[in-house]
Amino acid sequence: MNSNGQETRCFTVADLVVDTATQVVTRGDKQLELPPLSFRLLMVLADAAPAVVAHDQLVKQVWAGRVVSPETVTQRVKLLRQALGDDAQQPRYIGLVRGAGYRLMVEPQSAAAPGRPMIRRGPLFAAGGIIAAVLAVLFMTLARDGSSPQPAADHSLAVLAFDTAGVQAGSDWLGIGIPAEVAYHLSSQPGLRLIATSSSFAVRSDLADSRGVAARLGTRYLLRGSVTESDESVRVSVFLDDAHSRRPVWSRVYDRSFPLAPQVARSIANDVRVTLELGQPESGSPRSEAGPEAYVHLLRGRFFYDRRADGDIELAEAEYRKAVAADPQLARAWVGLAAIASVRFWQMGELDLATSHDVQYDALTRALSIDENLAEAHFRFARLLSEQGDTEVAERHRDRAIALAPDEPLMLIMQANRRSRAGDFEGAVQFSREALARDPLSRVFTSNLAFDLLFAGRTHEAAELIAITKSLSPFENFAFSDALILIQRTQYAAALIASESMVQRADREAIRAMALSGLGRQEEASRSIAALEALEAPLAIGRLAHVHARAGDAEAPFEALDALQSLCLRNLDRLADCRDALERVMALRFAPYLRGKHAHERWMRRQTEIRRSWLTARAASSET
Repeated sequence: MNSNGQETRCFTVADLVVDTATQVVTRGDKQLELPPLSFRLLMVLADAAPAVVAHDQLVKQVWAGRVVSPETVTQRVKLLRQALGDDAQQPRYIGLVRGAGYRLMVEPQSAAAPGRPMIRRGPLFAAGGIIAAVLAVLFMTLARDGSSPQPAADHSLAVLAFDTAGVQAGSDWLGIGIPAEVAYHLSSQPGLRLIATSSSFAVRSDLADSRGVAARLGTRYLLRGSVTESDESVRVSVFLDDAHSRRPVWSRVYDRSFPLAPQVARSIANDVRVTLELGQPESGSPRSEAGPEAYVHLLRGRFFYDRRADGDIELAEAEYRKAVAADPQLARAWVGLAAIASVRFWQMGELDLATSHDVQYDALTRALSIDENLAEAHFRFARLLSEQGDTEVAERHRDRAIALAPDEPLMLIMQANRRSRAGDFEGAVQFSREALARDPLSRVFTSNLAFDLLFAGRTHEAAELIAITKSLSPFENFAFSDALILIQRTQYAAALIASESMVQRADREAIRAMALSGLGRQEEASRSIAALEALEAPLAIGRLAHVHARAGDAEAPFEALDALQSLCLRNLDRLADCRDALERVMALRFAPYLRGKHAHERWMRRQTEIRRSWLTARAASSET
């Protein structure tokens, strides 16, 4: 039995041998490296085999019920397939049942692990809730650094997902589309602190526990609702609750003929403004209306894009194209098409880079010609131009995006990054903290704040935030981050022990090299460095730079950048891995032992040169 009282076992799946006690998967004499979340996914599929496991069940069992996007599930399946050497087109291990879920192609067979008797197959995992504990720890963390949370601002609001029990089959998008549109119309409202829908949609409306829901989100007011649909009309019932008093403040019913008119979301937003005695927005996007047909396609496109189940990207693209066909002046649908073109290259590998860039450029240019005040269009244009190496124009688009939506979490993070680049780590902490306050259940923003604290030298607080990040992603392996903090605290023996649990060999050898060097065991440290050099992988190059930089070699990061550039040019299929490794090396400019060693311009110039060389080579290979 394991620590949770569950039985451990060893079983085979075709030519794979899976040992649940050590969480090791082998093929012959080769050990396959699976991150903990990928291993857990394999176990869930094995428990259900040969049955299909639906998307919601995967979320419940693999992510312990935490709200994750369908894209997260799809990408995790992709990573598991890559680790197993599986082919999505001709799968040997993991099959997709379109519209239903995933299944294991081969039913597992029990086997005896070395030194252990054969154990019967049994259930492995139980799901559980984590959000309340996470937020409790977060509040304790904020209190320790003298920034204890204040009571929710009088004009703080979270728009929750609407109940769709009364809609027809295939119309569940209304429960996300309508409140998302309400939030869109409120997002430029001065004097209102609006919680990001990525967090507010992650909790469920429960009037009996309105205070608890509001506490999780750090807000006073909750906007909840329900949608009832008939053949000819849609009825939207909306309730504004004051979580402090646990009393409803206002409620209203909106009846509209179908297709749903865009005025519904605008009417709800205006009624909220009147009820909370807020003025109308003075600036920003004009929030232009679309016709009912285009509007429905826009909402459906955004629903599929956010959900990201298998086939959803194709459905989202089709809906966005229908939207612009019905209304070519619908700028947000053009932005949606640009977002899909990015996903289809970077995450799905379906488009070549040149085509992806061309589609994004054309769609974003079209969007901004229609509405120059669309912050998301400027944000995406900045990212596209950065990929193409045009950093000067990209920075102008970032400036415009921030000016249009200064309180949006992504814009706050951009400002945090700017402060970090300028060496103002305390300023970065403040912006990251504000981003997290507006998207409090975000694992990404929690992690960003943790590392900003780490760069600011506040290791104790950083460790606590990393602990919260672990709670938000309970099955990811954070051993490398933990060990870095231990090394920074000169707790080398503890870091050495922590290295033993690291799945990636590059992580393990890098921590061993730094810890052993700190312990004075130079010969053993040299062996770990040699092992890193022999890997010749993007991650290993980045980790090796970290080891040498900490040992005093200030030029090590730039040597690593040269090596990454060369490696990717030789193997363009590894562009995504090289890009991730590039970001890791670039992060070294914030390391205490490299601060002030090199001008910021040198770092950024080299990064731009590398990206340009990769993208030029990828475009050339696509043409041939």
